[in-house]
Amino acid sequence: MNSLLAAVYFCAILPTMIYTFVSFVDIFYRFTSFYGITVHSFFRIIYYPVLIYFPRVFLAYINLSILDCVFMLIFAAGLTCFAYLFNRLTKTENAEKPFYFGKFLAVLKYSALAVLVIVSGIIFYMTSGSNFLFFIVGSIIGGFLAFLFVNLIIYKSIREVFKGLKQFLILVACASVFAGLISADVFGIDKHIPAVSRVRSISYSQWNYSFSYDFSYEIRGLVWPGDLARGYTVNNIVIKDPEAIQLVNDIFTAALKSEPAVYVHNANYFSQYAYDMHPLRSDFGAINYNLRNGITWAKKLNIYELLFNNAEDLREFDDALDKLRENHEYKHAFYYPLTDMEAMREQLDHCDRFNVTLSSGDSYSPIFSKEIMRGQMEALIIVLNKDIANMSMIHNNNIWQYDMTLTFRNADNHTGYINIAMNDRLFAETIHFIFNYLD
Repeated sequence: MNSLLAAVYFCAILPTMIYTFVSFVDIFYRFTSFYGITVHSFFRIIYYPVLIYFPRVFLAYINLSILDCVFMLIFAAGLTCFAYLFNRLTKTENAEKPFYFGKFLAVLKYSALAVLVIVSGIIFYMTSGSNFLFFIVGSIIGGFLAFLFVNLIIYKSIREVFKGLKQFLILVACASVFAGLISADVFGIDKHIPAVSRVRSISYSQWNYSFSYDFSYEIRGLVWPGDLARGYTVNNIVIKDPEAIQLVNDIFTAALKSEPAVYVHNANYFSQYAYDMHPLRSDFGAINYNLRNGITWAKKLNIYELLFNNAEDLREFDDALDKLRENHEYKHAFYYPLTDMEAMREQLDHCDRFNVTLSSGDSYSPIFSKEIMRGQMEALIIVLNKDIANMSMIHNNNIWQYDMTLTFRNADNHTGYINIAMNDRLFAETIHFIFNYLD
């Protein structure tokens, strides 16, 4: 039984407890992503295989490989050996008692209760619109029911159902106090913004409709705009320039002066910008500060949940966003790899057939489609970069008129592509070049 308990603890309860703690902290921090931090640390080794990796394996995920199964078996064997060694340290089991090792039972019980208390508090907190009082109420109500249930399972006696009530109340009090300290940012973690001198780069993934690319060369044949899955795609944006990194820091500094506005959308303020033009919109993961010492500090920012109490603070945040939008290195990162001529020449060297297709309107009806030479494609990319460098991303409502797809095909007819939305105002030289030099 001790081996079974140890296996349950190390394979399920411990990873769940760590993951719950990370989610617990993330709920209360507005600008710091603890999940993003732990993804890049040793915590991932503990909770990732059990809570994320194993379910993918057992559900026969589409990308499942033999190596995935081998890793799963090795991980399971390691945990089994660890549980066996742990069992060797315990006394001989007594068949008359369902849980002979009392100290381990206490660890198992209160670890499970810690998870249930926190989860109950989080559910009440979120459903109440982030009211901290409801976190305490939820911790007490949900936690108490879980306390009775766990005791009933462990001791199998109604007379033992309140056993450990004092310790349970201490656990709830500690969770509430800790949540209060985090919510008030007593430790200054949420206010922390890494200095530019310590940052190697800033990276994040952003949903993007106006620009997408795929150079995996898994597609065969010619790519047409209408063939692509329309909607938002995920692009990875990496900012390395110190000046641009400082501009990101300025945005977080200005955002710290706001108040949380749950489910409040400042539509009048943000409607002047197209959704794609919002920098640092981390709908997909965290904003990672990749530090020079190898550590990753993860931030998060949801501009729709910021509420400024005075016009001056709002103007400061607005100006900080505009400065980053107009920064050359930010635009370079937004449209990467198109803006990296070295990377694009590698793709050109890798392929021998090229096509450009320009479509109009939501129907994506082609108004121009032609197979072009390598030199013509390189010239077109240069003109595109000129338009990108000169474009303004401020107050841009992005009414896209055209959808352009650049197709790169290798000798095996496998295809990579770049798809970019454009209009006559922002990409005037590109459209002029297509109809006057490629037609």
